Amino acid sequence: MNKNNEIVTNMNTNFLKLIAIISMAIDHIGYALFSDNLIMRSIGRIAFPIFTYCAMIGYFRTNDLKKYILRLFILGLISQPFYTILFNTYNPNIMFTILLEVLLYYTLDNKKWFYLPFFVILSFLFKVDYVITYLFLVPIFYYFRSNKFIMFLAYITFYFNYAISDYIYITNIPACATACAVFALPFILINTKMNIKINKYFFYFFYPMHIFIIILIKYFTLM
Repeated sequence: MNKNNEIVTNMNTNFLKLIAIISMAIDHIGYALFSDNLIMRSIGRIAFPIFTYCAMIGYFRTNDLKKYILRLFILGLISQPFYTILFNTYNPNIMFTILLEVLLYYTLDNKKWFYLPFFVILSFLFKVDYVITYLFLVPIFYYFRSNKFIMFLAYITFYFNYAISDYIYITNIPACATACAVFALPFILINTKMNIKINKYFFYFFYPMHIFIIILIKYFTLM
């Protein structure tokens, strides 16, 4: 059975990834060059849910899951030095989170329930980005991919926790800003028909390169 046929939400991943990388770049620029600008960082909350959703589409579409995972792992390794310099942290960058997401989609899809505790243990042990968020979003996107309304309710319910909290902070981002991730939902739910053709490797290339460019700009503006 073709699992792609079960997905009623947006399958236009080139469009979705463009939205996500633009949002991500604004977020990182706001962090590095504009003193943690809250508006720019709020816009950046749109990126991660879209990347998580696209990881599901990628899982179902890939012809070679092992190569897909290997690409994410290599990209994570390449990006880590730049990520460490820009964010002053040794925690794994988001590519490792997406890698875990793909593995979690595989686990759910193949009902390998005995793997599930390892995702929680490894995620907290290595302090991956968005640990709580991805552990909730992956099941939401996977199980409700054939029902937009239930996905909408589950997604909004999850982020409502951030909207009403005044004590949750993620990398200095207050809950109210994190709740702006709800604005990613229309892009995920509404089927877009834009015929945007972009080489898939562009998105792999963009992640470490945009961080590198921000580091250079920050370095030369502080000289």
